[in-house]
Amino acid sequence: MKWADIRDDEIFVVQEKTNTKVWIPLHRDLKAHLDATPHVSDFILNSTLGRPFSSSQSLYEKIKTMLRRIGEGGYVPHGLRATAAVRLIEAGCSEDQAAAITGHRDLNVLRGYVREANQAKLARQAIRKQEAAG
Repeated sequence: MKWADIRDDEIFVVQEKTNTKVWIPLHRDLKAHLDATPHVSDFILNSTLGRPFSSSQSLYEKIKTMLRRIGEGGYVPHGLRATAAVRLIEAGCSEDQAAAITGHRDLNVLRGYVREANQAKLARQAIRKQEAAG
């Protein structure tokens, strides 16, 4: 991703797995972090030498290192997309809204990731409806 991909507090991303093009609004915390980040190259993420990563694998390894450093070593970069989907569903987003962020084109794949979160959300809604009905 390049700095030029950010416009009007949104970032344009091509989801690598599905080649889906998405505009994602920047979360306020991410925006604040990016605003404070020096632009050392055209790319947002760079090696410690200030150069763009030479391959997706080198970026993958850097992300794994950073996850361990912040105490989240149980996560892997591949799972971050699924984790984002689950957190969006837990926050009350619809599957379509979550897919708009994650770039999932097949909602059945998304549902596989968010099944448990959806179940809990739907169960809470069902009990609220039953309580309201008396």
